[in-house]
Amino acid sequence: MALIILNSCQLDRQLSLALQLKQLNLPCLLLLNMADEAKRFGVTVDAAKMAEQLGLPVMMMSAKYGEGYKRPSTPSATPCAIRRPYSRNRCTKNWPPKTPSSSKWNRR
Repeated sequence: MALIILNSCQLDRQLSLALQLKQLNLPCLLLLNMADEAKRFGVTVDAAKMAEQLGLPVMMMSAKYGEGYKRPSTPSATPCAIRRPYSRNRCTKNWPPKTPSSSKWNRR
């Protein structure tokens, strides 16, 4: 699942990103961050109506105060941005890099 995190105060500028990602037909969750700031600036967002019109689940959140979205504890629900798209063996098979003993970095 792709998490799309947008600033609630600047939806007019950032909503195009969510629409582009929706076109990729990935399962997405739209998180509107800074909900507390939006209220303070007089911005009101109807998350249910927005979800209905976009066809994506929409949640309000405030990362500053830890309110709203809580990350699922099951590995299958881990966002794809955090999962590695390759196997661990492929990632680590050449690590650490081998350096020849005659390397200029090993000379004293």
